[in-house]
Amino acid sequence: TVTMSHLFYAGVESAERRTRNMVPQRALSGLTVEVTVVQGRDLIAKDRSLMGRRTTSDPYVKVFFGHTHMGTTKTIKKNCSPTWNETFTLTMGADESGHFLQSAQYTLNFQIYDRDATGADDPMGVVQMELPVFPNQAVGATWYPVSKGSDKLFCKNAKGDLQVKVAVIGRQLQEVTRGTTKILRDSNLMVGLAWDIVDGQQIDLDSSVVAVDNNGEVDMRETVYYGNLTNSNESIVHSGDETTGAAAGDDERIQVHLNRIPMHIIALYFILSVATPDKNFSDVKSAQARFISAATGEGICRFVPHTMGRNATIFLVRIFRSNHGWNLTAIEEGWEYARDFGSLIPELKGYTRDLVPSVRIDPTERIAMMRKGGCIRVTDYLTGHKMPDSWLTFGLAWDVTDGVNIDLDASALLLNSNLEPIDIVFFNKLQSDDGSVVHGGDEREGDEVGDDEHINMLLPAINSYVKYVGIVVNSYSGQELDDVSKASCHLYDATTRSNIAKYALSNTKALDGKTALLVGCLYRTGSSSSNEWHLCIISEPSQGKTAVENVDELQRYLRQYPPKPLSSPPPDDEIIVASMPEAEVVLDDEIVYVPEAELVDFTPPLATVIRY
Repeated sequence: TVTMSHLFYAGVESAERRTRNMVPQRALSGLTVEVTVVQGRDLIAKDRSLMGRRTTSDPYVKVFFGHTHMGTTKTIKKNCSPTWNETFTLTMGADESGHFLQSAQYTLNFQIYDRDATGADDPMGVVQMELPVFPNQAVGATWYPVSKGSDKLFCKNAKGDLQVKVAVIGRQLQEVTRGTTKILRDSNLMVGLAWDIVDGQQIDLDSSVVAVDNNGEVDMRETVYYGNLTNSNESIVHSGDETTGAAAGDDERIQVHLNRIPMHIIALYFILSVATPDKNFSDVKSAQARFISAATGEGICRFVPHTMGRNATIFLVRIFRSNHGWNLTAIEEGWEYARDFGSLIPELKGYTRDLVPSVRIDPTERIAMMRKGGCIRVTDYLTGHKMPDSWLTFGLAWDVTDGVNIDLDASALLLNSNLEPIDIVFFNKLQSDDGSVVHGGDEREGDEVGDDEHINMLLPAINSYVKYVGIVVNSYSGQELDDVSKASCHLYDATTRSNIAKYALSNTKALDGKTALLVGCLYRTGSSSSNEWHLCIISEPSQGKTAVENVDELQRYLRQYPPKPLSSPPPDDEIIVASMPEAEVVLDDEIVYVPEAELVDFTPPLATVIRY
């Protein structure tokens, strides 16, 4: 479907107005600049006759948009008032279009030359004009005086006029709404996620792409998020975490090479979560996802959720395999209690039932994908929400730079309610006095597959005096942790091997110059005999070389950030298995030019058509 309506707009548009109207630039699929060099009038004569007088020229024009050469006209022989009627176009993608609209000015340069068969071509003068700020002019072809130019373009006696037409044509970015499906023709996508925060709020939002396989199971190796920025073959790459919502343009970007996605992956779910405790999407003014062709830069479509409410997580869209390739469907459904995709595995599987009808859905199957400062109640992620009478294991893994030998040790620091040390479990004391915390042994190189070290805990049997179990990694040799390239941990049920919580340190630069890392802390709430245990991720560098030398740092952190009990989650009988919204319409490629009446106020999601 192609609908066209051209607005002829002339006048001075202030930089203030353009700045005020910059949010709509995210709604542009692209822009095209059309420049027509119509004719010249009374241009300077550069060629001499047989009598030695300058009587004519062989003029041609080079056209530049900023520093970009748009094209060169043909040469008109022996004519100081030539007619060209040649049109040159420059097509911009979504990002470049946004930069164009935001800029204070873009200059069109017309450089006029006389073609010389025996030597260098002679400059005949220049014409310059600025876009999009432009003096009020008549619509259509307009005459502009030729100036002398400067430097290599200088022509002392330049004269005459050049007639040109300029059009800046905007293409509206197609918007998908809940339930609509878009056929994806491009296999190389750049997905830009952007949001605006309510003034004065400090909120951290996270975007994730969750990969689901042909059995309907979440594949963690192919899923990308703040703690895992690339999948197994780098066909999905996350730009990293933007914590303020104040960045120019997109806050986070994800590149997706659909043709390289592993064949067993059938769907990718794009999810946006509010990671900051006690905050939700009512503190976010707006959000959107733009899908851009990474090959051409042209915008494909965008999705803007309109019903964010008090949700902590929103399912934005799903990209999934179909008979002819890949499709995109907008979901726009939110969840109030979950702040990470791992807590929404049953919902993810519910959305996948139309692709895998036999998928097994367990409402209690959840993994806390944690981040620094995050806390969970352990029983929320256990079957039946009950603490088992079996061992839980805290596994730690790290990678070091090639060729570096660094000896790292994991330790457990047991403190009472007054933060006084009760016991320490480390490589030289592998078991707590009550036998409830057991060290798995020392791995010296950091090159083992899986966990490098692990600490086993029988939480119901831990001495009632113990309120905190801090987990620390330190370099016994005193080597700084600069050479640690990756670090992660997870809490899991040692019997079933099922994960309860996972955390990946995404910024190891924070370890430079340090010899230890306070990884996390299990803490007890309620009475001293309570088995209501929580897990908090600390992820703070420290300087201690031994376990005991890090006690002070752990105490200092817990005094400054005392962990709190968490609110109760919804009971299982309130969990509703999700389904994809019913399909409304399948959208194909579409080009929409903005109607005249809608350009003046320039409200989203409109693009611009400006003709001079």
